[in-house]
Amino acid sequence: MNHGPPPLLQLGFRPFFLLAGAAALALLGAWLAWLYLPATLPDSRWHGHEMLTGYTGAVMAGFLLTAARNWTGRDTARGAALAALVLLWLAGRWGAAAAAGPWTAAADGAFFLGLAVFTGRPVLAARQRHNLVFPALLLLMGAADAGYHAGGGPAALQALLWLILTLLSVLAGRVLPFFTARALPGAPERRRPLLEAAGSGLLAALALAAALGAPAVVQAALAALALIPNAWRAASWFDRRIREVPLLWVLHLAFGWLLVGLLLAALRPLWPALADAATHALTTGAIGGMTLGMMARVSLGHTGRPLVPPPGIPWAFALVHLGALARVLAGTGLWPQGGLVLAGACWLAAFGLFLWRYAPMLVAPRADGRPG
Repeated sequence: MNHGPPPLLQLGFRPFFLLAGAAALALLGAWLAWLYLPATLPDSRWHGHEMLTGYTGAVMAGFLLTAARNWTGRDTARGAALAALVLLWLAGRWGAAAAAGPWTAAADGAFFLGLAVFTGRPVLAARQRHNLVFPALLLLMGAADAGYHAGGGPAALQALLWLILTLLSVLAGRVLPFFTARALPGAPERRRPLLEAAGSGLLAALALAAALGAPAVVQAALAALALIPNAWRAASWFDRRIREVPLLWVLHLAFGWLLVGLLLAALRPLWPALADAATHALTTGAIGGMTLGMMARVSLGHTGRPLVPPPGIPWAFALVHLGALARVLAGTGLWPQGGLVLAGACWLAAFGLFLWRYAPMLVAPRADGRPG
């Protein structure tokens, strides 16, 4: 008889992907309410902070806790330890909604630290030095979040955004060539270590520049430089057959949004109004598309199911990218009101579909009877 933790607490992707889907709906719903009822939320920065620390933090926790166990063959967090991380994340979201600054800072700081420890401990034990980049980035994210709570404001949030994109860039360099080669017969697994180091390193440099308050022209120049190796990487991964596999095109399109965001960020000194469009290309496009695609794929594989998205999920992928396009157009001022409404509707529909199809498998035992 199995006396282990319930399925929901067996592995990190289960509770955190479920929470991420719920947060995507609740946080955006609250933000839309804030647009029309300004008294409902304490500060417009709440939206940006919760997108990064709340929603994206949950996805990163679910993915890294699961991936680190795969990489090392050692447990990360499960049962009571996993429940404690979940409670820290929930405490941070409650504190942010209640405008409890010190409470939120403490809860979020403990969450990032705990996630770094549970990710880093098995990596250190397995002597996988190349994977230490992930706990290191988590600690830096915790520092950026602490800077935000200490009054760093937009600069700290911008640094946190670039750190998250650095982590996603490192992951993309590993999973996109691998997933593409696995899904498309005859496709080579193209890895470009120097390009990956340059592309991810320049994103990390952008995080440092944002944290230090570097002049806009310096940050724009770094964005232009980062665009070059990352565009080269994307081109090397491309295969026309990607469009036939939803679990691939959702991720490749998301990386494409990173390139769009870098281009818009590089043009900011010439057209300052592009700042909002650049931010949302990077958040709703790159982060939204990459996280939804990764949650969809990881959940299938780690619940013992074939890597075929459930009915409706390809529509969710299309909706999240359509919403990103609408939000970027709104940010440029080309379609301000209609773009906001369409972007919100697409995001809510995409994550509503995700929860509808994936919540049952996240709370149930693996379909193949294996642990996890």
